[in-house]
Amino acid sequence: MFFESPDMLEVMGIVIAVDCLCIYWIIHADQ
Repeated sequence: MFFESPDMLEVMGIVIAVDCLCIYWIIHADQ
């Protein structure tokens, strides 16, 4: 998949990082 600008790739990276952080938080919040 190609991105027209590096900014779009950076935004996707931030979104993925936030998703992982939310999943990590939910898993550890249950304990």
